[in-house]
Amino acid sequence: MPRSEIQPAPEPMPETASTLPTTPDRQAVESVVAADGDDDDEDEDFFALLNKHHAKEEQAALEWSPKDEEEPHNPDHDAITGPQRWGLRFEYLLASPEGSQAFEDFLGTILCRENMQFWNDAAALHTCSEEEVRPTCQQLYEKYFAENCPARLNVNAPSREQVDKAFASDGTPGRHSFVKAQKEVYGLMKSDSYTKFLDSEIYQKCLAGTYVSKSAKVRSTCRAALGRRLPSLPTSAPSNTDTRRHTVLIKENQEGQKRNARTQQGWQQLQQVLAFTTCIFQAVVSYQKASQKEFVGCRVQPGANSSTR
Repeated sequence: MPRSEIQPAPEPMPETASTLPTTPDRQAVESVVAADGDDDDEDEDFFALLNKHHAKEEQAALEWSPKDEEEPHNPDHDAITGPQRWGLRFEYLLASPEGSQAFEDFLGTILCRENMQFWNDAAALHTCSEEEVRPTCQQLYEKYFAENCPARLNVNAPSREQVDKAFASDGTPGRHSFVKAQKEVYGLMKSDSYTKFLDSEIYQKCLAGTYVSKSAKVRSTCRAALGRRLPSLPTSAPSNTDTRRHTVLIKENQEGQKRNARTQQGWQQLQQVLAFTTCIFQAVVSYQKASQKEFVGCRVQPGANSSTR
């Protein structure tokens, strides 16, 4: 090739944010940067943009509200009231005092009443005064998150870490200290418990207007939701039978967890025994094969005996 046709090698480009490989995270970061319209972000590297994106996600999580999960308004639902309306959307169920109480009673039958109780208590945290924020947060923590608390909430690690961080020695509990736990509990109730509630006997009684809540906090009926007059009944504290039944359910749940733990431990021990037995069997087989090879090598050939004679 003539010397004049040889093209000079291109100079290597410096690795900047624009030359890094495109990943799903980077696409998300670039979309956030483009939406913000901040020109200063163009000079930052990928990891700085990624950290800024995570910080914005964290801030958006703290600003979460149940209204963010609501579907658009449907005018056809306005004329529907009572238990029939509860079956249309989960938001309608929570907005009704009778519906939320019936839903809480149903959660009690599947041993997760604390989800609804936490939801109501945490919602009150956003409406109390500034002087009441710290004491209210402490009450929520001692009731749902502390060790040996009476109604320990079953949430994932990130939600619990947010609460533990706020109540650490250098933390400051506030109105948003339980937002992740609220969002998780809301999603769990809406996606799982709500569908089970609609198939439950309690909801069928609500539709028939025959269900009466036995809760000591609020005495509600679906007949009241349907606009029917009911005779006034005195409210009373929970009976000893209800208290004993609740205690029995807790003990049965604890015993079930212990049985599951023992079963899992037994399976682990069985697997260890099987693995040990397999190793011994393989060693025996290997030893037999080696013995057979030595025996064949030491065996005298018939031809060799005749030649020596």
